[in-house]
Amino acid sequence: MKGLRDTVRHCRFDISAVGKSAIEAWDSSSENDQGEAPRVAAYSIWRPLRTVERDPLAVALYGSIEKDDFLPVPYRALSESNEDGEYIMEALIVKPPKDDVSLEKQKWYIVPNQTPDEVLIIKFADTGAEKDPENVAGFAAHASPAVEGISDDTEVRESVEVRIIAFW
Repeated sequence: MKGLRDTVRHCRFDISAVGKSAIEAWDSSSENDQGEAPRVAAYSIWRPLRTVERDPLAVALYGSIEKDDFLPVPYRALSESNEDGEYIMEALIVKPPKDDVSLEKQKWYIVPNQTPDEVLIIKFADTGAEKDPENVAGFAAHASPAVEGISDDTEVRESVEVRIIAFW
C-alpha cells in the first residue's frame, strides 16, 4: 500500500487535497494500525481501441501468488506537487516462482481477442485489505504476456486507460 499512499501524497494537488483526512490518519498511526483512516483504492479502467491481436492483458487471482513472490521496486512517477516534477513510489513486481508448487498455485486469467466493447477494470491497490485481508483483495497482479503462436508482425495493442483513486 506504500505506493498508493505515496501517490495520494505526491501525485497531484487535487488528489492530496481530497485525501487530506487519509494522509493525516496515516501520519498519526502506525503502518500496521491505520485507525480511522478513510479507505482508499486505486483502479485502472482499460479499453482497447481495436480487437487485441497481440500482447493481451492477464490478471492474477488475488492470493494465488505467494507474498514472497512479490518484489517491491522503486517506480518514478510524475508529480505536480513536488518541485522536481516527479516522485518515487513503491511498485510490486512478480518474481518467477521459486518452485513448481508456487507456480501451480498461481491462477492467471488472460483476455484474448479483447474487443473495444470489453472493458477491463484492474484494482491497483486497496487499503481495505489491511483491515480485512480475508474479504478484501489488496491488488491485482497484471501483465502482458507473450502468447505462443502470435508473431511480432501482428498489430500491436492500442488502448485507452483511465486511472481512478477512490476515497470512502
